Amino acid sequence: MKKVLNSLRGDHTRMSGILDGLDQQLARIDSGGAVDRQMLGDAVEYCQAYPARVHHQKEDLVMRRLRARDEAAAAAAGDLEAEHARLLRLTNSFTAAGRQAIEESDSASGEFAQITREFINAYRAHIEREERYFLPAALWSLTPEDWVEIEREIAKLSPPPAPA
Repeated sequence: MKKVLNSLRGDHTRMSGILDGLDQQLARIDSGGAVDRQMLGDAVEYCQAYPARVHHQKEDLVMRRLRARDEAAAAAAGDLEAEHARLLRLTNSFTAAGRQAIEESDSASGEFAQITREFINAYRAHIEREERYFLPAALWSLTPEDWVEIEREIAKLSPPPAPA
């Protein structure tokens, strides 16, 4: 249980740090400065590669188990799958705009700023809902056996590392 929850909360902390960095990039743009291409590139790469492909899949496993165990708690936690689908669309828009901003000469467009603000706001709200409703509901409702099964399912999501 703690392993899964700590992993999800650690992901939320990392994503919040990325969102903070993106806020700083928007402040630079607002003051007439150029984006930090390295930071933006790292953020784009992480956001494209990790949340939808790993983190949200883990949360979906927890949600399916929560729904099976306690329908009312799952309903109170919200429709995570729909939120994850919406975040994937926003992520795709953000990463496309981010790549374009990286290629621009000195500054990013207003469209990039608008897309990035929407992305930041949606992700912050999503993380807040999960931390406030979803994770506590899962902690309260799921049994130790549920968590063992969730860990087994999570292990199936990613292949083992290649031998050195």
